[in-house]
Amino acid sequence: MVERLWKKILEGVRTRVSEGNFNAWFQPITPLRLEGSTLWISVPNPVFQEFLEKNYLSLFKEAAAEAGLENLVLKFEENSEEHPRIVPPPEVQVVPLDTTESGKTNGESDRFSTSFQYDFDSFVVGSSNRFAYAACRAVAQNPSRDYNPLYLYGGVGLGKTHLMQSVGREITLNYPNLKVCYLSTERFMNEMISSIAHRQQHEFRDRYRMVDVLLLDDIQFLSGKSGTQEELFHTFNALHDAQKQVVLSSDCPPNSLEKIEERLRSRFGWGLIADIQPPELETKVAILSRKAEAHNVVVPEEVKLYIADRVTSNIRELEGCFLRLIAFSSFRGKPITMSLARETFDQLFSESRQTVTVEAIQKHVATHYRIKVKDLIAKTNKASIVRPRQVAMYISRELTGASLPEIGRLFGGKHHTTVIHSLKTIKTLMERDPSFQQEIHKLLEVLR
Repeated sequence: MVERLWKKILEGVRTRVSEGNFNAWFQPITPLRLEGSTLWISVPNPVFQEFLEKNYLSLFKEAAAEAGLENLVLKFEENSEEHPRIVPPPEVQVVPLDTTESGKTNGESDRFSTSFQYDFDSFVVGSSNRFAYAACRAVAQNPSRDYNPLYLYGGVGLGKTHLMQSVGREITLNYPNLKVCYLSTERFMNEMISSIAHRQQHEFRDRYRMVDVLLLDDIQFLSGKSGTQEELFHTFNALHDAQKQVVLSSDCPPNSLEKIEERLRSRFGWGLIADIQPPELETKVAILSRKAEAHNVVVPEEVKLYIADRVTSNIRELEGCFLRLIAFSSFRGKPITMSLARETFDQLFSESRQTVTVEAIQKHVATHYRIKVKDLIAKTNKASIVRPRQVAMYISRELTGASLPEIGRLFGGKHHTTVIHSLKTIKTLMERDPSFQQEIHKLLEVLR
């Protein structure tokens, strides 16, 4: 009966997790006994038990409820002698570390390069991302030469992952003998935990310290993870000392990373730091043109401009709007026109524009800089007021549909040329000062 019950639970679990996680965490455990409503499960060691209790206990209970046992209580018991040493298949596709006599990996480079979803040819370059793009191309052509590490940062959905995977793909094509590994920081952390649970720390360290190129995405998720930071610190040192290429990405510059050790933040800044800004109008239109070509649909220029002018957050949202438009066109059986675009988006865009007002922005910016709203609209040129006012004007232009004259009027009757000057000043400061840029991005995120 216990075996049948356990089989039903595992069937429910398998539908909720990836095959890699199922093999790593659920295949090694076995049912021991059923005592009333308590099912005892055998685990290899305490670390294994702690990880299951912390991450998968609720999932176990859901699967048990589906099997008709809503009140089942799960208990774990260590019984390491009955468990052979398990080698879980890693979630990330990593080039095998052993090589043949010819020096090529046993899996061949083609096997790994297909794991990359993006390439440089599909990346649309504009003034907002040109520097980051050029840096990535340089690393892909000559890894471990000039820019090591390469640190990319920018907001959500601006193309960091696209560029990183493009680097990986290009290197596997240019240097088929190099071992390339791309993964997220979260996956790196999960694999480290898994290696501890299975007593495979040595294998884990070898896997990542013996690659030629390590591309680690979303490094900000290291925040507060002291154990993972320690492991990455030594991995970084090993790779850098061996002149292996490291590419990192984050949502902020190294000096703005919170709850990450200074020694790591310092190393992240050893090489080249490149930022990716939200795309300007021309780049957004180019992205929509590229998407239209890929989907073999005709999109009038005025429709592209209409969408690009109203999507101000990131490329991901821009692509989502494009897919919504072609789906709406297909369902209606109509060609894409300006009237169809308005029918598709007018309510959506008007709602998004109405959620943030200039008045709300003024209140938030005033609170942030610890001044009064009346100071922002007063006719004063005090330095302590001018900068917050310029920031408020910049954010108003970014997040609302207000025109330049309207923004000027709402800031105490300022002329529209004053608004233009404020916008240029903030953009220049953001380009020169990464910390100020991060401050503006955080204000934008909160107000969106």
